Amino acid sequence: MGVTTRVSVLAIVVFGFLTGFAAPAVAAENMPVSANELVREIITNEIKVEAADHSHWAFQLQTEKAGKREVDQVVETKDGNLQFPISIDGRPHYKRETAGESACSEARSQPWRTAEVLA
Repeated sequence: MGVTTRVSVLAIVVFGFLTGFAAPAVAAENMPVSANELVREIITNEIKVEAADHSHWAFQLQTEKAGKREVDQVVETKDGNLQFPISIDGRPHYKRETAGESACSEARSQPWRTAEVLA
């Protein structure tokens, strides 16, 4: 290894140590003053994100009731969740499904009554 190569390697190592030691000091300056402050910032950020999220979800819920397996459709709305049976013991439950679809349609057309439908 020549003298020029050794100097270059030494310069790279020294530069690495200098920037490596300086990085934690810079990061510490941006850290909140206390753990309580950090928790407050995290919670505030989560609340902002939750308030800005206008997405909704839907899923099928499988439960066991009186020895029968029931599958329900659950749909989130801005005013609450709607849930209605789809099948009982693997067989479609048309009467209940129609009632559930009717409740969903009513909730969409008359959102002020969603609380009544959910009750």
